[in-house]
Amino acid sequence: MSFNGTRLRDVRELFNFTRKDLEKLLNLPNNTILKYENGIEEPTFAIQVKLNNLFDLKMPFFSKIDSVPKVTNYDEVSFNSKYVNDLKSKERELQFINMSDSFLREILKYLNLGKTTIVDILKEVQLMKDNNLSIDEIAKYVRESLQLDKKNNDLMSAIEKSGVFVLERGLNKKIGTYSTWTDTNRPYIILRNNKYGSDRLFDLAHEFGHLLLHRGSDFNSSDVNYIKKLKSEANYFASALLLEKDFFIQNYKRTINDPTDPKQYLQLKQYYEVSIFLIKKRARKLGLINARQSKIFYQKISKLGYDENEPYLLDIPIYIPGKIYTILNALSSNELNAIYDTFGVHEAFLYKVFLRKIEDFSSGNKLKSARVIPIEAAKQSHENKKNP
Repeated sequence: MSFNGTRLRDVRELFNFTRKDLEKLLNLPNNTILKYENGIEEPTFAIQVKLNNLFDLKMPFFSKIDSVPKVTNYDEVSFNSKYVNDLKSKERELQFINMSDSFLREILKYLNLGKTTIVDILKEVQLMKDNNLSIDEIAKYVRESLQLDKKNNDLMSAIEKSGVFVLERGLNKKIGTYSTWTDTNRPYIILRNNKYGSDRLFDLAHEFGHLLLHRGSDFNSSDVNYIKKLKSEANYFASALLLEKDFFIQNYKRTINDPTDPKQYLQLKQYYEVSIFLIKKRARKLGLINARQSKIFYQKISKLGYDENEPYLLDIPIYIPGKIYTILNALSSNELNAIYDTFGVHEAFLYKVFLRKIEDFSSGNKLKSARVIPIEAAKQSHENKKNP
């Protein structure tokens, strides 16, 4: 039974391990994993057992000869432009998308999710851009298409229902969150799993903006100003989506008597579940606070210590993606076992990859406010498929 080193590379990168990480975990000499992956050496049976246990794999996993198809490339992924030359990290993330999409393609053979709206929304957004409509107008259209309420607590669920697959990952700061469309028209958003709820919500909206505004853009461009423009547009879209212009202006004027007082922004923070910095920036863009008031605001922020420890950080819920959770729970035991056998993995493998627990990274305890918003349509569509 030969050992396919490429599959070791694939699963290692799927779990976000470097070669050195893996060598340390298995107590192996330097460059051993590189030799395994390049086919220079084969691991002993004992090492293969350790690998299987570490990744929850079945014995045939490393003997399979098929490779994982590539579904996207550097140009299509919204990596942080500040680190465009961090090729090792980028390569791991590309492989993560390739591997994840490979699993999802197999899983979705058993499940019909029905019609999604993301492609229709994308087409309309592109048309609005071509007609020079503002990002505020685009964001308002998107909110209406997703049927969002005035708050943001259903944003994760709405984005997933539209057809986007949101995954979580232990990303480093060099990469941050990112998004991409695959060659098969499947959109992904990858979120860091160690951020506060308010920051995470902004990241979600930011990457959703990239998916809608920048399909076909070159995120790997060497033109720094071009990359900054893409990021700036996604930032503005995120603020406009989370803080819809007309209602936000009304809400701000009703709530804020002194625009320079950060404490008065806390009520809006709890309402929208975003940071007071984002609220202030949105107010500045909309002319609700002038430059002099903005300077005073930041002086008070520093004096209050909000720049280092913003109030209610742990009170804002961390929304966990629920789409894949619901899909897996909609399948029968026989269907799931068939999927596990096809890939040569155990049940725990898929749950480790797609259903990561989000923990309070300040204390090590899971946030009580973290909650799953499932997509009920998945199970219903599966029942309809089995009983036409």
